[in-house]
Amino acid sequence: MNWYQCGPKQAWEAVRRKDVANMRGKLMFAAGVGVGYVLGTRAGRERFDQIVAQARRFWESNAVQEAAAVMQTRAGRLYDD
Repeated sequence: MNWYQCGPKQAWEAVRRKDVANMRGKLMFAAGVGVGYVLGTRAGRERFDQIVAQARRFWESNAVQEAAAVMQTRAGRLYDD
């Protein structure tokens, strides 16, 4: 039975199942790429630690924290409305 041959509830469930399957596949692919990169590099753990340190410095920078605060305030306003 195709989605257009069933009721709205069954059609929505079919779409949701496909969305969940697609997202699961994307997450597994991203995790595989990350693991493969870390395991495949010659430096391995050292390079991983460098990447983590760079990401931490980026996230803790004043510009990023200010932008995050602005977005949090805007999201709070939208939620309150």
